[in-house]
Amino acid sequence: MKTRESLHLRSGDLVIVYVGNWLDFKELIEIREIFETFRVILIMGDDSLVDNAKCHLLKPRYITAIDQDTAELASIVNKMCNVTY
Repeated sequence: MKTRESLHLRSGDLVIVYVGNWLDFKELIEIREIFETFRVILIMGDDSLVDNAKCHLLKPRYITAIDQDTAELASIVNKMCNVTY
């Protein structure tokens, strides 16, 4: 049984963030320090955001667009979740 404490994010947890548009992206950049201790994957709703240099301010492990092949994303998530420290 999961306890309330087990549902809280911990440092090093994988966080997948969907960014739908430029406004969402700007808001996310403003609060980026929240994500500093997590392993971040960005899924961008707008292809033009994928190549934006500011994406790296979030220090993501992986960046992709929503319309890209999900097999690669699934493979990366699987590898990241199976890593033991």
